[in-house]
Amino acid sequence: MQKIYLKDLKSKIFKRSALIPILNLSEILDLNGYLSGDEIMAEIFRRSLSNFELYHPLILEMNVYFDTTAPTGRPGYFEFKSNFQTYLDGKLDEDQIILIPNSINGLRITGAYASAGNYFRCGDYDKPYIQLPMVASGRYVVRALCSRPLIESYTPDKFFDDSAAIYWMDYDGVIGKIFLDQVLVDLLEYIRNLKGNFNLPNFPVDMFSAVDIAYQQAKQELDQYYLQSNWMGDLIM
Repeated sequence: MQKIYLKDLKSKIFKRSALIPILNLSEILDLNGYLSGDEIMAEIFRRSLSNFELYHPLILEMNVYFDTTAPTGRPGYFEFKSNFQTYLDGKLDEDQIILIPNSINGLRITGAYASAGNYFRCGDYDKPYIQLPMVASGRYVVRALCSRPLIESYTPDKFFDDSAAIYWMDYDGVIGKIFLDQVLVDLLEYIRNLKGNFNLPNFPVDMFSAVDIAYQQAKQELDQYYLQSNWMGDLIM
């Protein structure tokens, strides 16, 4: 499974921000009295991932066993339960992972070819409950749009450790570049918001002018890409 480590992502973003330039970025992130710099970066990463997935969601096919006789919180529905933590604990293989879908594109019987005619629609999906009328108990493949797991984990001094990562993500190709662009835009927006809420005597005014210019340029380029994005083609069966 592809994944990127949060400490590596932070390093890449710091290197890109050095070209603006933004001086003392670590000091800026440490201005918050309640959260460490890496905890602030984790929140920025989470926001960036949420924005990014509006255009490039994780499209995942999961092997799910539906037991229509098992009691759930809603009669007539099956409840999705994520087992991703069990996978992280080393107790599951990758093809056994179940995430809670944001939406469901279709289902097919396990072993059936992934062609348009072999998928059927669910009756209703109200996260995390799915209604499957006229379906017998058994194992099915669920094609769904999911959120990529972002796992936060820190050392005792509140720096990212080796377990902190975003799964089903890499830096390769256009998609990886766009995600880095999204993180940079959200980081620049955070710094711009600080300017209006804090007295920052140790930071030159010219630096914030550079941040404003860099933000406007990066945001414009990112918005232009999103306008031209055609990710929904991945859902056509």
